[in-house]
Amino acid sequence: MKLIIAFSFLFICSNVFSQSQLKPPKKRKSPVTFLHHKFNSTPSNHIGSTSMSIPEHRTCLTVEINKELREKYNLPSVERFEQEFELLKLDYLKEKEAQRTKQEVITIPVIVHVIHNGENIGTGPNISAAQVQSQIQVLNEDFRRESGTNGFNSHPDGADIEIEFALALRDKFGNNLPEPGIHRVNGNKPFWEDDDIENSLKPQTIWDPTKYLNVWTLNFSPDSNTLGYAQFPNLSGIDGLDNNMGPGITDGVVIGYKFFGTIGEVASPYDGGRTTSHEVGHWLGLYHVWGG
Repeated sequence: MKLIIAFSFLFICSNVFSQSQLKPPKKRKSPVTFLHHKFNSTPSNHIGSTSMSIPEHRTCLTVEINKELREKYNLPSVERFEQEFELLKLDYLKEKEAQRTKQEVITIPVIVHVIHNGENIGTGPNISAAQVQSQIQVLNEDFRRESGTNGFNSHPDGADIEIEFALALRDKFGNNLPEPGIHRVNGNKPFWEDDDIENSLKPQTIWDPTKYLNVWTLNFSPDSNTLGYAQFPNLSGIDGLDNNMGPGITDGVVIGYKFFGTIGEVASPYDGGRTTSHEVGHWLGLYHVWGG
């Protein structure tokens, strides 16, 4: 069967994502993050964000971004990735079937880096905790195929993937987060270009990608026409797949703040939370079903 429902990307399950299994880290005071850029070393005098454009059609930048990564790091082709992924998945499923004694649900801790430009919480890209939580709810409805929600479907290939998402309770130093799953960053920019995100923002703000799903919400540049994008797991260090060191610092999902969640600073018609479900599918290894 094709990778249509391959949210059974269960190869990631070899990494146990439960925070309860992390070694107690040394306690340190969590810093308030203020991001300075190599191309803008002084704080911006402009507080607030420019208006984000709303695309007429769904626009996913994942394929383009990952094409650039393959060229930059001499990664395998999409076809080779698919072949190796399929073999790895089959080996993993055989191993898990032999070991499995009861139904298991994988829980992935999520940290949402809320990138803003000095706005008050709940205003513009400095989205509220309620908006973040609404997105996590949609992810779980979709990946668990929950009955009575938009995540349920009657397609014969539809399945409960037995993957859930939970907002992280502790920061990367082991301290309790005042807002579960949220890392607020004053990025000192009204909007973000793709190169800035990949070369500056992500490396400076990412949390350990082997312990968290990193999600960035931000204001894309007004002419980007992008809803979001993700990095495929061919840079994840998973056994059996090619890996070039370095790009782990860009692992994760990037979503326009107006297309994240179902309440708050969201814009119709992309206010159903499905953009993030789509991109998390890419993050787990799913290509577009139409092949592009």
